[in-house]
Formats: sequence, structure tokens, C-alpha cells
Amino acid sequence: VQHGDNGQIFDQSVIFMLRHDRSGGYGLIVNRPDEKNTGYYYGGPVEPDKIAGLYTQAEGFDAGVPVGHTGLYYIEGGDAEKLRDLDPPPAWFIVTRGYAGWGSRQLDRELLRERWKIVDMDLPLVTETTPEFMWRAATEKASIAEEAQKRGVEPSAIERERSKPPSGI
Repeated sequence: VQHGDNGQIFDQSVIFMLRHDRSGGYGLIVNRPDEKNTGYYYGGPVEPDKIAGLYTQAEGFDAGVPVGHTGLYYIEGGDAEKLRDLDPPPAWFIVTRGYAGWGSRQLDRELLRERWKIVDMDLPLVTETTPEFMWRAATEKASIAEEAQKRGVEPSAIERERSKPPSGI
């Protein structure tokens, strides 16, 4: 999750990371419908003509590859375009143009400078939250995780605490 609002290209972006290792990082912005290309999401500034897709399992469609144990699948090119025509369609999918990419150790340096907040994979956050609220939801989740780590408790304890009505006035 990119925080801040200073006009940078990634401000208020939620990026689904597909790869992050010594050679660099690769992901898709999942909360920005593409204003220039209707029906697409703006996946990031690298290779703006590259088409990719993320989706939940689709009956009879096995062109994509599972992304770890996230419940999502990844696909590129013309096969990503086919997601729109599936019958029945996946319960959730996006087709993107471009991607977010980082060179060797570039993302590591940005993380050290706290330009990003990290959020554990949360399938409902990605698939059930509308794009305009996803950044706020992800930022709240990151805040809970940071507080839990500082206090040495599970994030669920912080969530329960925050959901209690205030006592006494």
C-alpha cells in the first residue's frame, strides 16, 4: 500500500505483488480502473500495453496459474482478455494494462524508507472491496498489523479493541 497524497504515480495504490526477490519486484495495481481504457485497470506504469489479469477460479478455464495459496490466478496477454467472455464468468476478475515493476533491491530500499506499507494477503480485501475504498481498507489493516506487532499481540485483538464502543463520557 502506497501512502501519502503528494502527486506521485503510486499514491493511494494497492499493489498485488506477484514476485519480490533479489532480482526485483513485479505486481499489479488492483484499485485503479483505467480512466483512458474503459474496461481495464491501470496495472502500473511499466509496459502500458502489456495485458494481464487476476481472477478467482473459473469453471473450465485453466489458462492461468495459481498465485501461491491466495485463491487468485494470474494470466497474461490474449488469454487475459478472454476473462470477459467466460460463461459463467469468474466470481471476481480484473484485466490490467501495464504493471508495477522494480529493479534489483529497488523495492527493498523503498520499504526501508517506509514509502510502502505491507499488508498480508486478504482475499476479501482484494475481491470484495470497491476500488475507491480499497486503499483506505488496506491502510487500516496495515495500521492494525503495525500496532499489534508493537504491542506483541495478534491483530485480531486490536480489531476487537477498536470495534468496542467508547466507554463513559
